Amino acid sequence: MKKVGLYIVFCILFVRCDSPFFSSKEGFVTHFEKSNGNESTSYDDLLSFYKELSSEYTSISLRTMGETDTGKPLHLVIFNPEGRFDFNRIGKEKAILLIANGLQVGQSEGIDATMLLMRNLAQKQIRLPENLVIVAIPTLMPQQVKELDTLQLYSTDEGKNKLLYSDFIKNEYKTTEVFSEIFHLVQPDIFIDTRSVPQHNDRNTIFYQTIIPEKMGHLQGYLQSVFVPRIADSLSIHSKELQADSIPTYSQLFLPYPDTAFPYRTPSSIIGYASLWNTLSLNIASQYEKPYKERVEGMYNALKTIISVCDTDVATIKRLRKSQSEALQKESEYVLSYLVDAKSMQAVLITDYEKDSMQSDSLALLNLQKKIIQYPMRHQASVCVSVPQGYIIPKWLTNVVHRLETNKIQLETFEKDTIMKVTSYWIASNTTLLKPFSGHYRHKQTQIKSVQDSIVVQKGDYWVSTDQLGIAYLLETLEPEASDSFFSWNFFDEILSEDRQDYRSYFKQDTINKQPLYPIYRVEKK
Repeated sequence: MKKVGLYIVFCILFVRCDSPFFSSKEGFVTHFEKSNGNESTSYDDLLSFYKELSSEYTSISLRTMGETDTGKPLHLVIFNPEGRFDFNRIGKEKAILLIANGLQVGQSEGIDATMLLMRNLAQKQIRLPENLVIVAIPTLMPQQVKELDTLQLYSTDEGKNKLLYSDFIKNEYKTTEVFSEIFHLVQPDIFIDTRSVPQHNDRNTIFYQTIIPEKMGHLQGYLQSVFVPRIADSLSIHSKELQADSIPTYSQLFLPYPDTAFPYRTPSSIIGYASLWNTLSLNIASQYEKPYKERVEGMYNALKTIISVCDTDVATIKRLRKSQSEALQKESEYVLSYLVDAKSMQAVLITDYEKDSMQSDSLALLNLQKKIIQYPMRHQASVCVSVPQGYIIPKWLTNVVHRLETNKIQLETFEKDTIMKVTSYWIASNTTLLKPFSGHYRHKQTQIKSVQDSIVVQKGDYWVSTDQLGIAYLLETLEPEASDSFFSWNFFDEILSEDRQDYRSYFKQDTINKQPLYPIYRVEKK
């Protein structure tokens, strides 16, 4: 009990010692502050801000990374009070928090909040973390434009924009490929994605979302019982203190937003991808119908609180990540997908604004109404697969090999033709979407039939062992039944629909049948 009390005191000191709306004592006032919280920054001003900040303070470093689909590069901003920025070194000494902003055009509150956060850390205007290095991607969409307050957020035609939010497995865009390179360079212990969600008239400003908790393994208990409650307690204390302030902030809950508001929790999402590497990953989202100033302030306080929690729990987070990685290597079975346990639904009472029907573009504070939201507390395994010793990938599957290499998967090449016993898959049935999603007529509800056989592995083909850090990534992409497998994203449509001798010749002729042959083979554990 004493430890809990000390922790709450620490969070109060960390969160309450400043507000993002003060005059910077050493310059570096953001456009957001100059506009009294009504406007976001431009891309050019964003880069100029960080360039000047890194030139002025030795605790800040700015790096230029790879080129995106816009022709402009991504950047990394790193804060380390000790002025060391070698990730191989600092990852051993401290934990690393990676923040990604601006995944879609218009979602700029994280961009502005991170500018305020990095400046205040550099100027020591807030308490500095002792065990944590903060790394941020200023924006994943370099064509971000200014946002004049609130409701123009989703006025952009999404058909003209790259749909990055579901591209972190298929990696069709340069931006997501560069993000993967950044992720493996930084190797974060904690990952935060900032965004906006439509949450209707909810009185709360800030929400969060994780992947399905059961997929976190050893991190699940810590996230649900310690991490989220501590953030919620700290934000609740801070919001109550502001009730007497000029900012119209109301006491708020730190709630997960329902799947209907943002359903993308699979490996193709940014937090789903990050979680494949045993990284503690969350979306932090603001409600885009709120005033922009309130959204940025809420995001700023959430990020600052997360830093304080992580800084306190570095040893625990690192230990749980390591134990989860070790546990995956020992598992004989892996769960590819879960279903909500209908018996586990928990009702949460929240307070809503009642919207004025005559003012469709604004929230009228006429009355407060109560509503109940049901949240699932448990999920049940629905599709499982045994964990193989490894996979054999034909050398002509260059699209697969390239993505494995981008994600630092260890590959070995067969130096000569070799006969091996394998498990091959035949696609027994699947459902293909009638309408494209993210540019693909995806395959769903795939069912396979497995066959034990001997094949001639050709010289130059690849051996991929599951005995490596990327085991979850391999299972989620190479197993055709997985929701975001390469098969589900149409990687093999051409070769599965034709009588391709270059892969059918691997098998004895008497094993060939009319069902499509999956081109990647498993080698089972002995």
